[in-house]
Amino acid sequence: MKEDLLPGDSIRDRTLSPRERLLNGLRQVLAPLGTNEDARTAWGTVCRSFIEPEPVRTAYLAHEREAERRVEHWLTVLSEERRNAGGKRYLRDSP
Repeated sequence: MKEDLLPGDSIRDRTLSPRERLLNGLRQVLAPLGTNEDARTAWGTVCRSFIEPEPVRTAYLAHEREAERRVEHWLTVLSEERRNAGGKRYLRDSP
């Protein structure tokens, strides 16, 4: 299911720095809605159309849980890599 929602997850691509991998993942989630006022307008439209109506709310909450699980996964992968690297300032290090 996660590959359907966010294909091309690069969290384990060690050719990129951990910082870049995390930023890529977050961009993949946030970029489709644009930036600045466009993003706020888009999120408002999404909320009014797909979150507020009760029948859809349950599906949205399931998607929200999956997104939360995805971010937790990214952070766990990076945390494990940092621990294996001896605790150095990993997010700023290059691969």
